[in-house]
Amino acid sequence: MQRPIKFKAWDKNIEAMVDPENLHLDGGVLVAVYYENCDPEESLWETDPLVLENIVLLQYTGLKDKNGKEGFHKDLCQYLSVVYCIEWMATNAKFVLMQIQEGILKGNVMDMRYLGGMEIIGNIYENPELLEVKDE
Repeated sequence: MQRPIKFKAWDKNIEAMVDPENLHLDGGVLVAVYYENCDPEESLWETDPLVLENIVLLQYTGLKDKNGKEGFHKDLCQYLSVVYCIEWMATNAKFVLMQIQEGILKGNVMDMRYLGGMEIIGNIYENPELLEVKDE
């Protein structure tokens, strides 16, 4: 069974997620993003490379957490009190769960099969406070 290829996207300019329906990909490359405005005449498909370079594509891993929520690159997952981030490990060409310690990715690396026993609690863009070190 093949996993569906899906993306969500973070727009660094407006600091918000972009609706996946508003992305236009060609051969896996982002070529345009649609910005909706209250006034339909001001809505537009943006193709300027300077704008597009501020869009961060986050790929679906093909796996879900214990609640059935889809796991995407840069999602934050929790097991007990430990927080992990879904990361792409290029050397092994696979997604992994990387433990966050002291606010940065530097802990244990776990196989993605463990995502099913965890809960996705956010992502690094919309929930940066989850990366902060908590005083004990």
